[in-house]
Amino acid sequence: MPSPRGERERGVSLPRDWSSIRELRQARGLSQSRLAELSGVSERTVRAIEGGAVGRPQHESLRRLATVLAYGDTHRARLVERWTGGTAHLTPDGLGIPDWEVLYRRMGTRTPADGGQMSTVICELTVGSDRLPRLLRYTHGHEQMSASGSPVVWKLTSGLPFDLSAVRFEVLTGGVLDDFFVHGDMAALAIRPDPLQARNGPFLVEYSVDFSGVEPLADTVEREWMYASTSPLQLGAMVVRFTGDVPERLWSVRGASATTAERQGRIQVAPNGSAQVCFQDLVGVFGIQWEWGDETPAERQ
Repeated sequence: MPSPRGERERGVSLPRDWSSIRELRQARGLSQSRLAELSGVSERTVRAIEGGAVGRPQHESLRRLATVLAYGDTHRARLVERWTGGTAHLTPDGLGIPDWEVLYRRMGTRTPADGGQMSTVICELTVGSDRLPRLLRYTHGHEQMSASGSPVVWKLTSGLPFDLSAVRFEVLTGGVLDDFFVHGDMAALAIRPDPLQARNGPFLVEYSVDFSGVEPLADTVEREWMYASTSPLQLGAMVVRFTGDVPERLWSVRGASATTAERQGRIQVAPNGSAQVCFQDLVGVFGIQWEWGDETPAERQ
């Protein structure tokens, strides 16, 4: 389908409802006839869908409209998911979350129909002079929540060389700590957002994981940091700050799961000892891997 780049750039306002065809079209500055021309859907059908005269529009028509109206691949996937009843999400099993059935029974997670899905992730990790993680800070952007479903959003942390029950978790912005439990090497944190914010538009949740003063369970060093999401993200960003030694080589990593993630390319460390990666329109796993330069060949495997 042709992309209405000029019309997209001339849109003067963002829609209140990012799933409404009429509001998305108006935000783009498109007439019904122009939307029909660009999408290949007849103007009569566009008018009927917007006016609610079609109870169950053809999925192909909805996909064509989403291609023109979406603000990126992730938004398009979410529109198609919402309009057709399909899914753009990965399953926990496909993502490689261990023992996820037990975790998800305990958590009672929200469905896409309940809203509150995560759309943006910013992860900031501080690595100490001992080459171990010392402070982890997350900022998550969520879509508007409905009154249905669980009133909390769950966050999972795993793959750490620490006793997670001794690590300090703190909610900094956007809600309060509602529940917490440890299952194997996975910590689950429930945050209850402020309902006035969460039910009236997109909202942010910020929390930290503080490892200072906690002894590692094994003699190890950190060589990667990854983040996994089952829902599509408009933006996934990661910043790793090295307060001691700086690795010799670093790579950005991305994939559908932890087992299929691959290095995308080399990245550089800034003069202040930080490295970062940013990805748009992704679902699955992303992160940073590094080599300190003094590992043995076996340690690099």
